Amino acid sequence: MGVRLILPLFKKSEDWTGEPSDFHGKGGPMTISLPTELHFIDIAAQQAAQDYGIPYKSDMNGIAPGSVSPTSMTIKNGVRCSAFTAYLKPVLNHKNLTLIT
Repeated sequence: MGVRLILPLFKKSEDWTGEPSDFHGKGGPMTISLPTELHFIDIAAQQAAQDYGIPYKSDMNGIAPGSVSPTSMTIKNGVRCSAFTAYLKPVLNHKNLTLIT
């Protein structure tokens, strides 16, 4: 039941760069993508997991957890896209907002 409640909110926040998916959104402020290249250590770790019997999935988000896959990233134009850059930075100059650190 929890997934049905929270999944629409996650999808609304995402701008997924991959293939269309029931588990990803398009057009939100947080850019989400899969890596275009894997480091050789990542490749070795994924292969070791598969050799151990853990199934491979191209996307870790989905119905069947318990698999090995590349980790989704929040990178846009080579820079990390954080909640700060996606949600707060665009409104920092609003008169009704005071940011105290």
